[in-house]
Amino acid sequence: KKLYFFCNEFLSLIPGFAFLYIISISIK
Repeated sequence: KKLYFFCNEFLSLIPGFAFLYIISISIK
């Protein structure tokens, strides 16, 4: 159960990392 919660939290963070990655590319 805890492992599932951890995976769900990790998947919810992916869009945020992708957004920051796109911003870092557009700045350069």
